[in-house]
This record gives sequence, C-alpha cells and structure tokens, in this order.
Amino acid sequence: MNIDPEEKMIKDGRIEKNILRESFKGYIPDNVLWRQKEQFSDGVGYSWIDSLKEYANEKYLISL
Repeated sequence: MNIDPEEKMIKDGRIEKNILRESFKGYIPDNVLWRQKEQFSDGVGYSWIDSLKEYANEKYLISL
C-alpha cells in the first residue's frame, strides 16, 4: 500500500498517526482515538515501572 508522504506529515492541526486514527473512527471511543501520545512511563505511572524494575532485579539478578 502506498501512502503519499504528504499525508503522513503532522501539519495543519493534524495529530500524529492521523491516517491510522481516521481508519479506526467508529470502532474505538473518541476519547481513546484522539488522545495525545504519552511517554510509556507517563502513561502507566512511575510506580508501575519501579515495581517492574524491582521484580526484575529480584528475579534475575539474584540468580547471577
């Protein structure tokens, strides 16, 4: 599938991944479909990241 590179550009008030978002209109709730992207840690919360690091350290560093 070929997409005009101009259509991929973020301009004219368009949001990133606009083509993908437009294709999912009606399938995904608007509040999810049109929300801004976030860094992974901001989206899930730092406490989750910290607990994941702690788990990995306990699980894998102890066995080394």
